Amino acid sequence: MENSKLRPSFQVSTDVVPIAEFKAQASQFLERIRENNQPILITQHGKAAAVILSPEEFDRLQKIQYERYVLTEIVHGQADALQGRTVSHEEVKAQLQERYAPQKKAVNK
Repeated sequence: MENSKLRPSFQVSTDVVPIAEFKAQASQFLERIRENNQPILITQHGKAAAVILSPEEFDRLQKIQYERYVLTEIVHGQADALQGRTVSHEEVKAQLQERYAPQKKAVNK
């Protein structure tokens, strides 16, 4: 697995920061995020308001989300195939020709 380093767990005592403190020390917090790749939770009026991640961590999470989506769609496709919910190549080709033939004629005029 890519980037399989064990990450330290989220530390409430250091990784939850009031927005005023973050504003006052933004560059230090951003440097800390770059160094340890650990997200910081920003609070406003005592409630969670935002999470700041490194770009690499954001990309990693996006990749995981995309891979999960693709795998879910594959499982759905396999279930459809097993239950006979399929369409032949010829049927798909005919449907596409029917759908796009009027557009093709309009473009060629």
